[in-house]
Amino acid sequence: VSNNNYYKFYRLYCTDTNGTYNTDQIQFYGRQLNVSVPKMTSNTAPWGEASASSINSSEYQPYRAFDKNNGARENWVSIGNTKGYIQYDFKKPCVLKMFIEQFTQNTNELIKDYTLYGSNDKFVDDIHEITKGTFAQSTSLQVVNTNENITPYESYRLAYDNNYGGTNVCVSIL
Repeated sequence: VSNNNYYKFYRLYCTDTNGTYNTDQIQFYGRQLNVSVPKMTSNTAPWGEASASSINSSEYQPYRAFDKNNGARENWVSIGNTKGYIQYDFKKPCVLKMFIEQFTQNTNELIKDYTLYGSNDKFVDDIHEITKGTFAQSTSLQVVNTNENITPYESYRLAYDNNYGGTNVCVSIL
């Protein structure tokens, strides 16, 4: 049976050819609800948790990458320009199908090479690579589709190895 709808709960009834219930060989594969990161007003509000490998200053907190704004001081900014991450913990497993990045006017501070990871234990031991690639050096919206990801994870991490030569990394994820 094919199902393109997302529900929180599923109930499965199985009967054999005699009309009696048979639960011996049931396997169930489902997806969690489609969930979007809310417009964040702090690192933990309204829900979930934004965090990062480093924070340039108190005005560039990780939640700024998820506050749905892209003006001056509306981004997360790292300390330094190599190897780091920004992540979001949904607090419940969900399937991430895409994310959209829009960066600042200084294209030197853009993430260049990235890897998107998923985890169900806050990246302690359970770490799964979902996709990797290179962002263009552009201020236009950049969409990364993760349609191949069918596994629900509680947390997603956008890790980067470098940028385009700026002193910091600056990100806004819409």
